[in-house]
Amino acid sequence: MKKIVLSISMLMIAAVCSFSQIVINTEVGDISMRLTGRTSFDVGCYDDGKNGVMLNDTRLGTMINFDDKWNAHFELLLDNKTVSFRDITIAYSFDEHHSVKVGNYFMPFGAKITGLAYKFCEDAPADFAITPNRKMGAAYFYTSDKLNLTAGLFSDGNADAKALNQGWNLTGKVVYRPIINDNTVLHLGFAPMYTQSPNSVSFMGIVPSTIGMRMSAGGEMLADNVFRLEAEALYIKGRFYAEARYQRADVTLPEGKYLDVVGIYDVGELIGYEYISINEYVGGGNYEGKSTNLDKITAQGVYAQTSFLLIGDQQQYHKAMAFSIAPVPKSLELLLRVSHLTIEEMGRTSDITLGLTYHFNKYLNAKVNAVTVFSSNMDVLFALQGRLQFSF
Repeated sequence: MKKIVLSISMLMIAAVCSFSQIVINTEVGDISMRLTGRTSFDVGCYDDGKNGVMLNDTRLGTMINFDDKWNAHFELLLDNKTVSFRDITIAYSFDEHHSVKVGNYFMPFGAKITGLAYKFCEDAPADFAITPNRKMGAAYFYTSDKLNLTAGLFSDGNADAKALNQGWNLTGKVVYRPIINDNTVLHLGFAPMYTQSPNSVSFMGIVPSTIGMRMSAGGEMLADNVFRLEAEALYIKGRFYAEARYQRADVTLPEGKYLDVVGIYDVGELIGYEYISINEYVGGGNYEGKSTNLDKITAQGVYAQTSFLLIGDQQQYHKAMAFSIAPVPKSLELLLRVSHLTIEEMGRTSDITLGLTYHFNKYLNAKVNAVTVFSSNMDVLFALQGRLQFSF
């Protein structure tokens, strides 16, 4: 309770301050600065009886702009008694088309870059499992009406990493928009990523990921390398929006190392955790009745989501980010998502989510989601979720 009161108080103070932008005039250009932040109040009811209420993902940060070309963003996560870094970036825009960014942030892959879940209360399981978290690195961005190009080189560690050798990620993304105008957008995207790292790689198909964490499929392993790819299509016309994404990760396993075949989680605590030698796993025996002749593991998933504005006239699109964004204030949005994730030897999960979101203004929205989860590792789960999300 103290955490909730303290977090809400800090955010209210910061929000009031954020509406007043500080501008400093200098001989070489103007410096502007404002506070940023967000938090979510989540409620979850589940048919297995593990219900809950929580204040989720409380952030505080600052945005600094200099001379219309330099931009810096620093963000902290306030979690229980700890404070940790999230986005730490410095960007420079050469002109309206070309820019570079360095720091700790999401690589150009998946929808996590949009923030706290993409349109729903929870990330799609495929996106949650296959998309990497923030990493330290640098990327080049090109943006025009028809085309987005991104290329980046990142470490495989984030701002909190302590070891010197964190490996590396080579990333890229292409988005082409054959149609873009005030009413209609069609975009097609493709993003490859190659990772070579001494760190373990994990694919956690966790549904839900906020209250009462339940792992429907997944595990953790050491890897020689990982190759990821993503293909996407997005369409907007007036009140209608639709998007589909396919994501895949191929993990090459090192000989003689260890594989965590599956972990079973419940309410944030690890219940089952089993390791076996990959030599033994590949060596011809059976493990829980499964074929064990493999030198790589593939995780792949697909999801499609759509929405229609019951109140409001036009879905919105952010050209530089290449994502659908919140419609204008006082809009009511009806949403549907279907998702499937398969992790070789570690299980599969599918879910159907029906949602309703009311956008009060650009700072506040309320979401209600009804979710049905089908998994090879647990019984069918039905969840009713609510979220009041505040950001500035």
